[in-house]
Amino acid sequence: EIGRGAFGVVYLAEQLSLARTVALKVTDTNQDDGCCVEGQTMAQLEHPSIVRVFAQLTDTVNQRRMLCMQYVSGINLRSLIKITQERNGDRWNGNSLLQILEEGVDQEDAVLRETSVADRNSLVAADKLATVCWIGAQAAFALDHAHQAGYIHHDVKPENTIINRFGRPMLVDFNLAMESQSINRRIKGGTVPYMSPESIRDFTSKDVSQSANAFDADVYALGMMLWELSCGSLPFQVIGDEALSDPDRLQELLASRRETPHSDLVHPGLAKCLQLAFCFDPTQRYPSAREFGQALMGVAQQDLAIESRPKNQWLVRIVLRYPALCFLVAGFAPHIVASGFQIAYNQAEIISELTPSANELFN
Repeated sequence: EIGRGAFGVVYLAEQLSLARTVALKVTDTNQDDGCCVEGQTMAQLEHPSIVRVFAQLTDTVNQRRMLCMQYVSGINLRSLIKITQERNGDRWNGNSLLQILEEGVDQEDAVLRETSVADRNSLVAADKLATVCWIGAQAAFALDHAHQAGYIHHDVKPENTIINRFGRPMLVDFNLAMESQSINRRIKGGTVPYMSPESIRDFTSKDVSQSANAFDADVYALGMMLWELSCGSLPFQVIGDEALSDPDRLQELLASRRETPHSDLVHPGLAKCLQLAFCFDPTQRYPSAREFGQALMGVAQQDLAIESRPKNQWLVRIVLRYPALCFLVAGFAPHIVASGFQIAYNQAEIISELTPSANELFN
């Protein structure tokens, strides 16, 4: 057994017909009405950051459904956050993350692919900010791929994100996924701390989702997850599932999501980027998961450009801090200096030989 959730158990297994290691998700057909849809959904998606599905079969005698999937040798993000906090606190980077993965992953099961070396190279020299942005961008691009195919994940969280041996995030568990064009688009569930306000309202009202762009829910959840990766805690007060059945607690939950979170442990540029992702008003969020991913990459590139500037140059720092003032000074300074020389020359060579009244008038 390598995983357990609300809908079933995941086992490490061997697919005998092809002699390969796989992950086998086993669910009870009497309790699960979504796993069949999960397999069909995942079969439509081909992305390096989405776990692939190989086969699905149903055992009608024992009332079990089995989903055969790609086995990812890695650690889920929840465990990785915990280990990182315990070992390095808030001072960690891409290399320390890779070291944790190397120690906790069976090297023989880590399949080397074309992207593996590039993935590792992206993180081995990356600082904490660049690592968070890179992981977030890959997950965002994977979500955008699912969205373009017409599917909404609806349960993005650290437990459903596996970081493979080379640092790449892999999205799993599409059990709650639904088609964006579905007429009867009812939200079947989610994980409250990562659910968007509109998803919580739609779920508690039992109505068909009224969200103009239901993809926003995935962007919201990813933003929450990356904030937690960056500082070790969620941006808002954690209120559990009990709030969904208590009107007062529900209002408290929704009210807390309207606040703008701050943390000294989150880079200012990254904080602004993430705050836009989990903005209370869905119309103020990123138009797509891809644009969110691009914004994350932009934050990392901007920070790299700033860090690459020459160090200990006081003039450069002043110019960058007061660009308008420095522009004016640079424009006027040559004229002021030239005027000073001209006045001094006129005073010495011409005016001094004239009458006192002319000298006074010149001054």
